[in-house]
Amino acid sequence: MGFLVVVVTVGIIAAVVLVRASSASRSPGHKTAEPTRPPASAAPAEVVVWEHFRLDVLASVSGHVIRTLATDVAEFRGLPSLSVAPSGTVFYDNHAYIGPSPTDRIYRVPVSGGAPSYIADGRTPAVSPDGRFLAYVTNDPFNATVVNEAITIEDLRTHATRSWTDTAPEADLWALSWSPDSRLLSFSQTSLPPGGATTSSGVATSYLFLDTAAPVLTGDAAQRIPVAPGVSWACFITGTGSRALVGVGEVQTRSGLRLVAIDAHSGRTIQSLVTIPGALDATVQADASGKHLVIAASGGGSVGYGHLYRWTDGSAYPTSIAPGVLVAAWVPTGNR
Repeated sequence: MGFLVVVVTVGIIAAVVLVRASSASRSPGHKTAEPTRPPASAAPAEVVVWEHFRLDVLASVSGHVIRTLATDVAEFRGLPSLSVAPSGTVFYDNHAYIGPSPTDRIYRVPVSGGAPSYIADGRTPAVSPDGRFLAYVTNDPFNATVVNEAITIEDLRTHATRSWTDTAPEADLWALSWSPDSRLLSFSQTSLPPGGATTSSGVATSYLFLDTAAPVLTGDAAQRIPVAPGVSWACFITGTGSRALVGVGEVQTRSGLRLVAIDAHSGRTIQSLVTIPGALDATVQADASGKHLVIAASGGGSVGYGHLYRWTDGSAYPTSIAPGVLVAAWVPTGNR
């Protein structure tokens, strides 16, 4: 069974201006268009987001803040990563000052609320769909003494770990995402040229997936995904009869930031999914059915600093959930 990638392309036309609301009280999400056909299943009712340096649980229809899970998250360095296990445990990365510079650390907190607990040093956590494995990046790309980054995979039942070390020096690994069968792990590798697809920022981005079931996690265990230039982010989704990756690209179009499904083995475009007007970049995650995407877009125009959307397979347009959101993850159904 083939794998697909979804690509986002950047547009130059803005859409309707969205009014910014406070995080404590929001009006119901504005639906920009009706779906072209009814969805096969309902989207998850809740989504975990990073906004205003907090982790909040929002209602996926109204954007109303249900509860706050953590505060003081990623105040000084970049965007955090979020991943929610089937059990409802939220994994995220944050930094702690140990010595003169911040150290990336991974924490977990129940989606129902509670005190966050430390897991390990690292960043970009991604929990497998079956809830058994947690993958994350170790080593710090901003630390000049570190040459290579690595991906560590922890069995959450036994706490045994395995690691795959990147052979590309000074490369940045990010956007970790599991395939629906909890075997393949896709990720992006950003480094200075030559090699990879050069983006507008002047760096080269490559896309790979790691077979975590391989007896030994050597360099050969990771295969390159031959996607088109301009893709900067990817994650797995599951569609009817196929599996796919969702990617973010930087190709200028007249209509906006476009998500496209691409076969992960051949790089062939399978299907154009949806366009996010006014966006320059986005992170995307699918629910367990693969029919519903949660999209945290950023850039300009109607999107502004950041905006959260949801999209159902078959819909002509995304549906607005809330402004001010740059990172988001679905809460699996049954963990409300």
